[in-house]
Amino acid sequence: MILPIHKHMLSAVIAPHGITDIIHAAQHNTTSELIGLHGLTCASSWFLSHHNTMILDEVFIVTSIVHFRHDMPDFKELYIPKFVLSGLLLMLSIHYDPNILFRYMVLLHVPNHYIINWKFIRKNPRQNIGLVVVFSLLLVFLGESFPWMFESKLLFDMSKGIIISHVLYNEKHIHRNPAFYIS
Repeated sequence: MILPIHKHMLSAVIAPHGITDIIHAAQHNTTSELIGLHGLTCASSWFLSHHNTMILDEVFIVTSIVHFRHDMPDFKELYIPKFVLSGLLLMLSIHYDPNILFRYMVLLHVPNHYIINWKFIRKNPRQNIGLVVVFSLLLVFLGESFPWMFESKLLFDMSKGIIISHVLYNEKHIHRNPAFYIS
């Protein structure tokens, strides 16, 4: 069961940060790639939700570890790779307390995401910040109007597809990770 405070954090703060992908795509002429990536991951998530949720969950966890490593401190002197820290964060959240992940998302990941993407947002701040605010308000309205959405397993699995797409797009275009370039 998801707590009411988590519903508000999800719809008002966490989910809307993905809108920066659209801002970036519009500025860099990658909108069709972003839409195709979202379509592919959503279709795959729908299929896996019906046939093999374990694979969907594993891909979701791996991409989350990849994505969250950008927020982790650098402990090179201790030889601790960032992906180990992001994996530990997820492991503690899954096996110990989900509040860890919600706090991390609200207090560190989302603000850091906006800081990293500020170079794209600032090109047209009024329009782009307005887009984030309108999208946040829309998600809050939807969450309040259709509370069953927070309990829907299929919608939860489909949101994993959107998040996977968000990570893949960010790795390729924002963080420019060459492992995500397909020739």
